[in-house]
Amino acid sequence: MVTKIETSGTIARGFGVVRMLIETVATWTVRARQRRRLARLPDHLLKDIGLTHASAWAEARKPFWQD
Repeated sequence: MVTKIETSGTIARGFGVVRMLIETVATWTVRARQRRRLARLPDHLLKDIGLTHASAWAEARKPFWQD
């Protein structure tokens, strides 16, 4: 007797986990890059976007995984 093993659901879930992991790492990468750039902005540009040097620095110091 041959038993069919259903693996397509497991494989699909595995790909979903991998996709979610890739998206998370991509989000973290973008967030870290944006925070580094924010930290380097001069005060006159920070003023243009409504931020103080202190608030920009506080944002830039956050870990990349923290929203």
